[in-house]
Amino acid sequence: MARGFRTHACKLLLRSASAVAIVVIVGSVSYDIAYAKGPQKRNLKLFVHGTGCEHEVEAKAAKLEKAKQDSLGWRVKNDCGIQRKAMVCVYDAKGQRATPFGACTSVPPGVGLGTPFTLSANGGSAEIDCPAQTGGSYFAMMLIGEAVRSSGCPASPPKERVSGAGEETFNHRLPIEIVP
Repeated sequence: MARGFRTHACKLLLRSASAVAIVVIVGSVSYDIAYAKGPQKRNLKLFVHGTGCEHEVEAKAAKLEKAKQDSLGWRVKNDCGIQRKAMVCVYDAKGQRATPFGACTSVPPGVGLGTPFTLSANGGSAEIDCPAQTGGSYFAMMLIGEAVRSSGCPASPPKERVSGAGEETFNHRLPIEIVP
């Protein structure tokens, strides 16, 4: 009888140890997943407005922490009926061209900040994800069409057209704060 009890007790102990090991492994995996959140995403869209094509940047400011390896993801989509050249430029608080991000990844490959790219008509899109690298206050600006130069972003942001009374206005700038 004692031998049967010991065998049963050993089996229970092994099952309990396996269950604890599984819980520990699963627990550590969920802990890592909670901190691997991916880039903060902001939409930049081109759309038909009146008889032309307008663009707008999502108005939600981005706050990134370099220590947490935060990154910012731009999601650009062209819903206009014509293909458009586009470029995302970043400037510091003084209005000077800045490069506060590390090497970006993109879909399609080769699209980056300060690099002109073409969006096909009716649904052409691009995704750009860039890790925070240098602390400070910045803003990103999307340039479209004739404002896009093959040489890249202008040294300072282009002046925006002033809207007339009663005209609809669109946001073209994204405030970005990178903290250590």
